[in-house]
Amino acid sequence: MMENSESNRNESTLVRFLSGMNESVFQTVLGIANIELVDYLNHLLIRFVRTDAMKNIGISEGPPTRQFYDLLEIAGKSRGAKQRDLYQAAGDYTLFWSGIYPESLKRSPLDCGANRLADYSEQGKRCYALASRINPSGTQATQQLLQCLSDHFELCVFGLNEVRQQWESDRASSSENIIA
Repeated sequence: MMENSESNRNESTLVRFLSGMNESVFQTVLGIANIELVDYLNHLLIRFVRTDAMKNIGISEGPPTRQFYDLLEIAGKSRGAKQRDLYQAAGDYTLFWSGIYPESLKRSPLDCGANRLADYSEQGKRCYALASRINPSGTQATQQLLQCLSDHFELCVFGLNEVRQQWESDRASSSENIIA
């Protein structure tokens, strides 16, 4: 019971840390007043900090680009709400890796040259746009948010990179490592 309480407290600390940093960067530094977008990015960070994010949708371990293309293959064979969710997950995946760990994409064994990150980002934008158009049970607000993510993908990547730089700066100045 004591371990569960400690785990919940650590999870809560991580959520507050990432959410606060994300909100600070997007609202204060970048001047983004879109609360839905900032909240979505908060949840994206929390989801992807957990190492099992891709296993939950049936994607095996491997380099980020390989996982992404596996996800696209599954999405292409799906229909309806499942297809929308998979395209959205693919957009999330590219946004997270492009913004938080872009260096992992440059080192990928599938690297085809200097434009690899730009191509990967274009795929992420495309996935969000596709997801925004598939609406068997989604709401207008969801469609608008997904289109916003597509339209402002590069800004979101930049903002997430700023979040990473800020947490690395905070980690360097602190003896406690919240994110290893």
